[in-house]
Amino acid sequence: MNTGTVVFLCVVAAAAAGTSIAVGSNLSVAVPAAAIAVGATAVLLVGVVEQTRVRAGKAQLAPEIPAAKVRSSFRAGRLGRNDLIELLDSLEWASGEPRPRGASFEERNRLEGLGTDEFREYLDQRISELERRT
Repeated sequence: MNTGTVVFLCVVAAAAAGTSIAVGSNLSVAVPAAAIAVGATAVLLVGVVEQTRVRAGKAQLAPEIPAAKVRSSFRAGRLGRNDLIELLDSLEWASGEPRPRGASFEERNRLEGLGTDEFREYLDQRISELERRT
């Protein structure tokens, strides 16, 4: 809702409420004026709620990760695997998943013990899952 619409609805609501009060016991004018004031106020409230509510599936900003860190993690072999797993966990969290799974301590130990081909398969699978969900 733009500023002009908000100002217009505020003026309409205030004028209608003022009219409703000013006419006193003349119900043929007071009731419609009050209804207009309530309607304008309701439209304003709906606009405020739409702009301020948190959207459930909205993705978070992805963390900034330098490409050099990813390269050095690959070059470090088994020692760099934990960094790669953390990177995938943070990307999964940033993708907007309600409850990202993250790798448990036991799973990290298991993954660090995998052979190179098996670990790359794991990376391919996790990256494919992330791409599918985003």
